[in-house]
Amino acid sequence: MSGDDLEEAERQPLLVRPLEPVGSFRVVAQKGVPVRERPQHNGERTGEILSVGATFIAYDVVTLEQDKTETHMSTVPIDDLCFLFLGEGKGWVVNRNVVNQEFLVESFLPPGQMGGITGCRHRLRSAFHGNCYEFSILAVVLVNAIFIGVEIDWHHILPHWGWLTINTVFTLIYVTELVLKLFAFGPSLYFASNWNRFDFFVTLITVAGDVLLLYVYFSGAAQNEAIGIISAVAPLLRLLRLLRLAKAFKDLRTLMTAFLMSLGSLFWIAVLTLLWFYMCACITTVFIGNPTWLPDGSVPNAAELRGKFHDIPLSMFTLFEVMTLEGWNSVVRPFVYAKKIHFVAFFIMFIFMTAFFLLNLVTAVVVDHTLAAQDDGEEANKAVSGDNLELSVKELEEELLRRNKGRDYVAKTDILSWAQDKSFKKKLDKIEWDHDSLESAVVALDANNDGSISIARLGRFVSVSAQSLDALALLRFQADVTQRLDRQAKMMQEILN
Repeated sequence: MSGDDLEEAERQPLLVRPLEPVGSFRVVAQKGVPVRERPQHNGERTGEILSVGATFIAYDVVTLEQDKTETHMSTVPIDDLCFLFLGEGKGWVVNRNVVNQEFLVESFLPPGQMGGITGCRHRLRSAFHGNCYEFSILAVVLVNAIFIGVEIDWHHILPHWGWLTINTVFTLIYVTELVLKLFAFGPSLYFASNWNRFDFFVTLITVAGDVLLLYVYFSGAAQNEAIGIISAVAPLLRLLRLLRLAKAFKDLRTLMTAFLMSLGSLFWIAVLTLLWFYMCACITTVFIGNPTWLPDGSVPNAAELRGKFHDIPLSMFTLFEVMTLEGWNSVVRPFVYAKKIHFVAFFIMFIFMTAFFLLNLVTAVVVDHTLAAQDDGEEANKAVSGDNLELSVKELEEELLRRNKGRDYVAKTDILSWAQDKSFKKKLDKIEWDHDSLESAVVALDANNDGSISIARLGRFVSVSAQSLDALALLRFQADVTQRLDRQAKMMQEILN
């Protein structure tokens, strides 16, 4: 391509791929949803608020991983928090409350499309996203767990067919939930959720166990050992559904998140521990379990010691007892009496490495990830506080516009007189301001000294003043001060002229 062709290509307008709609959504949050500039929890807010009942079209869906990386999706996930893109220059909105996971926006279908299978699936999705469903299914799980405990301890209070009927009823409830969810969300979206895959696995195992029990009960077939194990274990797997409590309670969710985050590191700690135990077991089997190196009479109870280290598996079990400090006295003390200092030193080093290093390493990993999960929770609380502040500022702006009959510029005296009203004071309390703070802000915003200020500018001032003093906020503050100094310099120049 020649130079002229390059210049011609540079002059041509860039072709931008048109955005494809992901779906239509409606705001269900009572106070509305703030719009962000970026898909981040603490992302900069544009100042726009989508009010309750407002509908919009989303053009992209983004979820955030633990390392804050963005994952673009074609549909809104069932359980994960995500950000919805409103279009170029419009910003992003979050679909759930970051702290309590309540839905702020939901999928929307026009009234003309609510009939037929599509409308039925949409209504089912809305029902599954509601708090009523979540608390109802949690109540079922808790009642089922209580019945399992009663069946174990007081099996005699009901006949066998009674317990069989109760377990079958709970199984039918879980199967009905599974089928309705598959119908509402479809297989691809349903199995994209970790919770749904977990529920599907537990339901499948419990159904298999209940079917076997029903087969044995009604056919009169002999219950062999394999059927007995499956039928005994399958109902107990229903207790795993108690983990769904983590979805309803924030603190449990934080602990579960920390545990899951720790699994990777704990796995490698377990591998290191296994290698260390295997190496030490080989050493003890050779030098303690062998009569050549530990003959009778060399230490008290030599034969008993050799039996504890007879082979590698026994040596690893004995070393585990030593690590727990439960049986180390009976293992090490004979070597102390016999003055076998090298064996005593070996076991002290082993205890130091396992009980004081490896186990504390496990504790350190879990604590570190727990603190990280708590930091994420604090960040989420800050994000929700910022959203609530933005909503409160919007309420304050609307109140000022209402009192000022829709005009943006308002007299300073009017604002300060309105601030004496109880209803207006409540709105100031929501943003943690008082009359003096409002008076200082009004004086600072009267750049032209004409006794009036912009309500929109006051709202932006309140929002910025509540932000943490990071580099961006500091630069904005300095830019605002510079503009004010320039205006004052021009005014002084005009006065002098």
